[in-house]
Amino acid sequence: MCVFKGIKFIGGDPTRLAEVRRKRGDIAAYLELHIEQGGTLDSEKVTTRLMPSGAGHDLQDMALLGPVGMIFVPSVAGISHSPREYSHPADIANGANVLLHTLLKLDQLKLN
Repeated sequence: MCVFKGIKFIGGDPTRLAEVRRKRGDIAAYLELHIEQGGTLDSEKVTTRLMPSGAGHDLQDMALLGPVGMIFVPSVAGISHSPREYSHPADIANGANVLLHTLLKLDQLKLN
């Protein structure tokens, strides 16, 4: 699926793409997060997978306030935002542990 169709699929207006502006720091922070998450996940012995997602809309308003991130917990058959959505308790526990250890690492950062 191309970007134009993907944006349209999730209810966005792809003709407004030109209005989106990112600073170099935004992209660097994004890449740094993906590099950093490996250590947290490895220490928790949580397996990861790459997955397509249109979940950016969940963060767009919060991103105006500061850096944001998401932790995805797998749902059976990939069903989400539906009454049929179900995640195994062990997967939910893994997600909660990743959140805990992420918060503990963030607490150790020296913020300017």
